[in-house]
Amino acid sequence: MQQYAEMLLVWERYNDAVDVCDAILKLDRTYYPAYLVHQKACFELGKAQEVVNDYQMAVSIVNNYYRPYLYAALVYYYYGQYQAGADVLKEARENNVEFPCSMMLVDEKIQRRLAEDKKKREKLHAQLEEIAKSWIRRNWKKVRTNLPLMKFTAKEPICIGMIMILKMPFYG
Repeated sequence: MQQYAEMLLVWERYNDAVDVCDAILKLDRTYYPAYLVHQKACFELGKAQEVVNDYQMAVSIVNNYYRPYLYAALVYYYYGQYQAGADVLKEARENNVEFPCSMMLVDEKIQRRLAEDKKKREKLHAQLEEIAKSWIRRNWKKVRTNLPLMKFTAKEPICIGMIMILKMPFYG
């Protein structure tokens, strides 16, 4: 059933993925992979509270994997609850979660929103730009191959947006 739920995500059948995960979790409330799929599907469906609920359940089972933290932080970011997002990422650090570039990007965006003055925001923007450049350097072959076609297939789709950061003006 788990593989079927994952395929439903790939096929963008998010409501069906949620239903399959709900069925799995009725059988076993501690089945961690089901929370990951459920959370991603709920994120895509805009079900913010369920994303946060899945984050809480997932990290109570396994607390050192980045994805539950990432989606919860993104929800808080999109709803303007920057301190809550920062708290989620702080918890991830405390649990020694490895931050992929997608989480570093969200972290920097949240920190910029929380910055109190223009100088601090400018510093954070420079850090964000460095994250983008670093990701591009590590993934240059994929970027170079796909950029002309605008087909991005990276495992971390959020990082693709970093390419655009390099061209964006900074608004203090």
